[in-house]
Amino acid sequence: MSAKAMTLLTQKVQHFAVAPGGDPALTQEDVCHALGTIRVEGASNLGRVKYADQSAFASDLEAHVHREICSLSLREGWRVHNPNIIKRLARMAILESINPMSCPRCNGTKHRFVKQLKIECDICKGTGRTKMTDYRYSRCLGVDKRTWRKWKERYKNDILPIIDRLDAVVRGGLNKRLS
Repeated sequence: MSAKAMTLLTQKVQHFAVAPGGDPALTQEDVCHALGTIRVEGASNLGRVKYADQSAFASDLEAHVHREICSLSLREGWRVHNPNIIKRLARMAILESINPMSCPRCNGTKHRFVKQLKIECDICKGTGRTKMTDYRYSRCLGVDKRTWRKWKERYKNDILPIIDRLDAVVRGGLNKRLS
């Protein structure tokens, strides 16, 4: 997808080749229409929430991801003592996908300037993003750190890939329809 088309995918300023401008032949309505033509369940909703900032679709997206996680947990025989944790994990995975967690020091640029010298950001180590700590994950889920550590591997290996697959469908669909 071209950098010009990428700038239209979100209402927030993104640091692509041209920002915040874009191709005047494409409008926000074009992007929303392209998202509406994606027929994979959940993918269109993720695109609308993530790229078009249409939060009205967030509850449908959360319900879809929750169902996916529940069916995965039944197939793999997860022992779930608190059924609310599945819903919280779904919400957290969606939020982690939507929010880029840009570094507060370099604002996601990966570098900062000290006395006109460009250096790698010491907070994010040149990634442009901040990492969620176990403490922050546990606070977000409303559980203690020990409970989070039990879920950590499943979250990283099983739950986040659900969102990644939906996002890949969205990006592929937008690339095909907006190019």
